Amino acid sequence: MTQLTKIKWLYSFLLFFVFLNTNGQDNINPEKKGYNYEKAWSGGIKLRTDGWGITGEYDKIKNYKRSLVYQIDLGEYKHPKMKRQSIDPNAGIFGGGFKPFVFGKINSLYALHFAAGQRHLLAEQARKNGVLINFQYLGGFTLGILKPYFIDVFVDPVGLQTESISYNKNDPDPRFLNIFDIAGGSGFGTGWKLKFRPGLHFKTGLQFDWSAQDDFIKAVEIGFSYDEYFTDVPLMLLVDNKARFFNLYLGIALGKKK
Repeated sequence: MTQLTKIKWLYSFLLFFVFLNTNGQDNINPEKKGYNYEKAWSGGIKLRTDGWGITGEYDKIKNYKRSLVYQIDLGEYKHPKMKRQSIDPNAGIFGGGFKPFVFGKINSLYALHFAAGQRHLLAEQARKNGVLINFQYLGGFTLGILKPYFIDVFVDPVGLQTESISYNKNDPDPRFLNIFDIAGGSGFGTGWKLKFRPGLHFKTGLQFDWSAQDDFIKAVEIGFSYDEYFTDVPLMLLVDNKARFFNLYLGIALGKKK
């Protein structure tokens, strides 16, 4: 199966789940329990097994048990082989000397997700215990942003002077992979020649809203997400890079209902 065929199948899969039953009733039934608001806005943070992210969301109620969700989030993804190390035991936020670095890292990956999906009320009786439990699924477009990773290397054998370099596959600097030539990381502010990788993503999970106020959202989310880029994403040397990212996540969201 070619890469293009796999992308078409994945895209069809996402469309099926994201827009399933979107033509349901556009009303709230006041005689039933469930969603007793029309729309909501929220924001939050997520911790994933391969990184972190921040999220913004708009929620539009379709009926007393179903809502449409529009979401945008930005996060950083890390290769499982990325390990921070330092040649200076005093390095760190408050220590002096050289900064920690990741040996073999060539790019940092940040992903911007544009997603749409649905949220379903799982059990109305959950309200009796003060917790609203929802099942949700979303999918959409991913814009992967690659930022070159720079390290400081020694210019002279004495180690009194350093310079910042990144990996260049057309003209690789041997010091990039020589641990004895590396002084430390150059820092986030170095190197802003960005590259982009488009892709698709899908996520699903559970949301637990325990807010005691009808017009406020205070929720925890757990679930899994899947990203597939159209080409492999180069993050590390000496290891296999991939186009697919599967992870588990835990999130916290705060917001308002109306």
